Amino acid sequence: MSQYRHEIYIKDDQYVYIDDHFELDNESKWIPSAPSLKVLALDFETQQNIVKRLIELGVGEWKPEYPESDIPLICDGLSFVLYIKSEKLNTYSSGGCRFPPNYESVRNALEDL
Repeated sequence: MSQYRHEIYIKDDQYVYIDDHFELDNESKWIPSAPSLKVLALDFETQQNIVKRLIELGVGEWKPEYPESDIPLICDGLSFVLYIKSEKLNTYSSGGCRFPPNYESVRNALEDL
């Protein structure tokens, strides 16, 4: 068994990517681990290109919540939150077990900086 946490923050010309894996040993006890961090300085052009790419992928059209209804789901713990506030793109979207269009492409674009 294991659990994954991936977080990306872009603020004040800085990019921070946290890749954290929590694992259990054979006795179901947590194994301590330190998250892997990737920190980059982002210039203005790179930030503008990120926003442009997210717009191309349709992030501005994402709904505020996935799933959209109150139908109970059995979820395996997969969830996401995306909050973007920029001059050209402002959006907030979250969900569990359901994901918006191009979610994987957006995730890859942000993780691969």
